[in-house]
Amino acid sequence: MDTTIPEHLPALPHSPDGWSANILNAYQLLRNAFEHALLLLRQEDGDSIRLNLASEGLVNDMVPILEQMEGEGMPADFTHACAHTLGPLVYELRMAAMAVEGVYACRV
Repeated sequence: MDTTIPEHLPALPHSPDGWSANILNAYQLLRNAFEHALLLLRQEDGDSIRLNLASEGLVNDMVPILEQMEGEGMPADFTHACAHTLGPLVYELRMAAMAVEGVYACRV
């Protein structure tokens, strides 16, 4: 599995009429969660609880936000690109949490 993690989420696509406040707020939540999780992953003194919480938050909270954005007219290619950006981050957070706990898994 290629776990290269981009530095940023994909930028919002252009909308001729502009995006609704709901879309803009949802995107800001996604960006904040992504940046926070990336920061945690890069800390050398990370603890497994925070790493696991960040991972679970991305899956349990941010994926439904992406689904809601798509339901409000966001193009599917954008939401899929975001999901594919979050996926490697979730994987690396989980691997880092396991390493902190002394559990080493084979990377796929």
